[in-house]
Amino acid sequence: PAPGAERDGVVRCALLRTHAEEIDWLGDSIAHLVRTGKAPGEIAVLCRTATDFAGIQAALVARDIPVEVVGLSGLLHLPEVADLVAVCEVLQDPGANAPLVRLLTGPRWRIGARDLALLGRRARLLVRPGHAAPDDPDRRLAEAVEGVDPAEVISLADALDTFLESPLDPGDASGADDGLPFSADARVRFARLAAELRELRRSLADPLMDVLHRVLAVTGLEVELSASPGALAARRRETLSNFLDVAASFAANDSGATLLAFLGFLRTAAQYEKGLDNALPGGENTVKVLTAHRSKGLEWDVVAVPGLVNGTFPSAQGREKWTAQAKVVPHALRGDRATLPDVDTWDAKGMKAFHEAMKDHQRTEELRLGYVTFTRPRSLLLGSGHWWGPTQKKPRGPSDFLQALYDHCAAGHGEIEAWAEAPAEDEENPALQEATADQAWPLPLDEASLARRRAAAQTVLAHLDRLTGEGAPETARSNEEAHPSAHADVPPADDPEWPPPPEDEEGLYEEGLYGEGLHEEGLYEEGLREEGLHDDDWESLATERPAVPHPAEHPDPAPAHVKLPAPRPDARPHPAAEGPPRAPSTSLTPEETRTLASWDRDLDALTGELLRAREAVRDVPVPPSLTASELMRLAADPDGYARDLARPMPRPPQPAARRGTRFHAWIESRFEELPLPMLAPEDLPGGAPDEAEIADERDLEALKEAFERTEYAHRAPHRVEVPFQFVIAGRVIRGRIDAVYKEGDGADATYEIVDWKTSRTRTADPLQLAVYRLAWAEQQGVPLESVKAAFLYVRSGETARPRNLPGRAELERLLLEGPAEALVDEPRDEPAPDGG
Repeated sequence: PAPGAERDGVVRCALLRTHAEEIDWLGDSIAHLVRTGKAPGEIAVLCRTATDFAGIQAALVARDIPVEVVGLSGLLHLPEVADLVAVCEVLQDPGANAPLVRLLTGPRWRIGARDLALLGRRARLLVRPGHAAPDDPDRRLAEAVEGVDPAEVISLADALDTFLESPLDPGDASGADDGLPFSADARVRFARLAAELRELRRSLADPLMDVLHRVLAVTGLEVELSASPGALAARRRETLSNFLDVAASFAANDSGATLLAFLGFLRTAAQYEKGLDNALPGGENTVKVLTAHRSKGLEWDVVAVPGLVNGTFPSAQGREKWTAQAKVVPHALRGDRATLPDVDTWDAKGMKAFHEAMKDHQRTEELRLGYVTFTRPRSLLLGSGHWWGPTQKKPRGPSDFLQALYDHCAAGHGEIEAWAEAPAEDEENPALQEATADQAWPLPLDEASLARRRAAAQTVLAHLDRLTGEGAPETARSNEEAHPSAHADVPPADDPEWPPPPEDEEGLYEEGLYGEGLHEEGLYEEGLREEGLHDDDWESLATERPAVPHPAEHPDPAPAHVKLPAPRPDARPHPAAEGPPRAPSTSLTPEETRTLASWDRDLDALTGELLRAREAVRDVPVPPSLTASELMRLAADPDGYARDLARPMPRPPQPAARRGTRFHAWIESRFEELPLPMLAPEDLPGGAPDEAEIADERDLEALKEAFERTEYAHRAPHRVEVPFQFVIAGRVIRGRIDAVYKEGDGADATYEIVDWKTSRTRTADPLQLAVYRLAWAEQQGVPLESVKAAFLYVRSGETARPRNLPGRAELERLLLEGPAEALVDEPRDEPAPDGG
């Protein structure tokens, strides 16, 4: 903290034994804050990387804390989105082995390490057959050029396809199988997955959103999330919906967007998240989880920073060097080359010095990122670390940042909630010692939901009894034998699932087959015994549809007027005739309560949308991020600005605005050698509508000559084209200052903000200078009174210095209350000094 500000806020730090304990401590701390009255929207979790996003989200959801993962790169690390993207990558690229391994080892297919290794061996055999003799010249020639042909890629997807072509019996005499000892379950699952991928590949040429929805439908991911209880499943459904919104936005920009282009967009977003993915946190009352890079310019009342361990934050990963990576732009060609180290001499000594300078530069960058991170909270900072990571063999320990927080708290300026001792030298990571437990999929139902499923199963069986007509008592008994899970007391954790329907479904409804052949002969039980399975061991059942034992020819359809045979007097009564089955309890489950609450929120939102559509005047929300020009537009013409937000229209090309940009670039190059950086169109200097009055090239040259006659042409600016970004009334205001002039040094230094105006009339809005003045004062940490601001009208050489510029309070009222209440007095210009 700054000197004298040690007690302005509270710091709490903790060093836990394991990574899992740290996540639990973080979740408990945030849950305690929410229970004691802190709004979730005032809390943020800032991470160095997005690796822990899924665990943090799960910990908060388990404690009933609303949470939001901010940004596309964060969504890509969540399991439900990662599974969808993995399927898409396998469809688009058969050589995408890593995504395919994720699918195979996931909760749906559950392929073990042994079968996975055998699949890899089969993939290698497809590329490099091993049946040739060791002294075969063709084989030796192939080994000599191995790895040269780019088509010789080991593809697990190609190995999967072999299970559709070769028999499932490893002992088949045809020799089509390579003899690898795959398990029977793995062979079935490999064949099912290969058939699924082959079916999905047929639709890759369809529109992007159709492809994504078809993947969700075929894989069953969306259905499983919709049917699964619990708050975490509900949050995952929202996460999947947010990802589909991103895909829809991408597809809207290009009507011909393909899956290949979208996957390239995702990879670019993950690699360059600070430049491509500029999403800001939403306005919902949720705990925000985002990376530290994305938090610049934002602030919350409480900020938690986990992962303060050695090698993570500050990061020990060095920046890529242009001397070793061809894709990295040399420092001499970059716009920020003045801040980057370079090679002085091309010898061993010079290269060593360059490498050391790069390490120092990386440490400085991490220190800057740490400063941004630890200055985001207004009142409370939570910092934590751990000794044992989730997969590391060596302990991590507290980083320099966490040690600094510990020293700060030990000095009496904060609280040390936990501080674990360093592990012994021979101690092993407890996370590696824990056995991996199988997770049930789908998630187990609660007792009420299980009772409803049982009642539905009984209803279906009774209806089938009515269809068979004859032998109802025997059918009832055989039903109880063949489907004991529908009648017996099954624990809630063992959720019985119906086997998949047979391919020849009509054959089951024939009286002889279903009523006598299947039930009386006990074919269903015999099939289970032949496979060595128990009738309640649903997880071990093969996922292939069972074939009908003795398929019969389909009879001609019966006439429409033929009635079904009536049930026998001693047959079981149809449950539907007695009324719907009653649930064992009338109280709502937590999942049902959350569902009803979500319906209420949806109804409120739809009602509000309907009322707004019927209103003569629409309320348009102000965006969470504004440029300085948009803020001035809001103050000068709020109705016009609202119309532009409600219905944005494309702007016509303005050659004069481009010449204004060139004028600003000329002034910058006159004082500095740095070229203009890459800017957004609304951030280009000189591109404002009020400056689009440069008629032609001759007029541009006249402006340059006029600038040479002003006083500022003979003064060296302190900074030119200074970007800024700060928060006013909860909204990010960003812009770019044309020039800053400094007078004096130290505490007596004063600054003057100057904005070049190329228009022919003095119509500049003083509000622009007020924003620039406040931004510079807060960015430099100097009093607002020591910063002046002026417009320089270049054509006439006049300088206008408005007085009574509004401060932060007035600007906040402008955003909260509107221009009429915020800015009552029109600021007046201060006379220009002589010669100005």
